[in-house]
Amino acid sequence: MIDTKSPISVLDLNTRAMNAIRRHTEIKTVEELISYDRELLYLPEIAKVTFAHIQEKLAEHNLYLQSDKRKIEMKEDILIGLCFVT
Repeated sequence: MIDTKSPISVLDLNTRAMNAIRRHTEIKTVEELISYDRELLYLPEIAKVTFAHIQEKLAEHNLYLQSDKRKIEMKEDILIGLCFVT
């Protein structure tokens, strides 16, 4: 797993994603990228495919955007709740 204080270059994002992030945001670290969340979709040059690429690259390091993390936590809570239902 990578340190979230690392520069976003450690994620090995494709050129389109890196250029869009550099041109339209002040994001420098993985931590900043994670907290930026779905606002990425509103950036010029970021389409759903590029957004999905960013999510995949984060997931390779067991990292997720804030909204994705909340979805995962909700699914885990549901699964845990189902384990206690008899």
